Amino acid sequence: MGHVPTGMMTLFMLITSDVYVLINYTSFSESLFILCSIAALLWLRYKRADIHRPIKVWIGFPILFFVICLFLVLFPVYSNPVELGIAIAIILTGVPVYYIGIYWQNKPKTVLSLIDNMTYGCQLLCFGLPEEMEDRAVSLHH
Repeated sequence: MGHVPTGMMTLFMLITSDVYVLINYTSFSESLFILCSIAALLWLRYKRADIHRPIKVWIGFPILFFVICLFLVLFPVYSNPVELGIAIAIILTGVPVYYIGIYWQNKPKTVLSLIDNMTYGCQLLCFGLPEEMEDRAVSLHH
């Protein structure tokens, strides 16, 4: 689910010009997702201690990393609550997008068409099309 909030964050970057705000948003989001990943790892180490682990590390490393990530998430929230409240709201917009775009399996054709058109529009906006598609898009606009 990390891709959807990242995409929403990218769209938000198009409408703001304050680089420091963008750095705060992206570093906060990255730290938050890493914190969640490490928390899941620690939870599995506690609840499923018997499963096979191809890589084994001393438990102190993930705990230390968790504490550092917790600091990287909580301290900015304490110092800039409104700014990072907006970042959390942007991240949460990814939840309905995930459920509509990924989780919902039997979408009607109109919803699929809307998703395809939005994807194509975002690719055009961000210059993310393959070269042959860009040529076609340019010829459609001229």
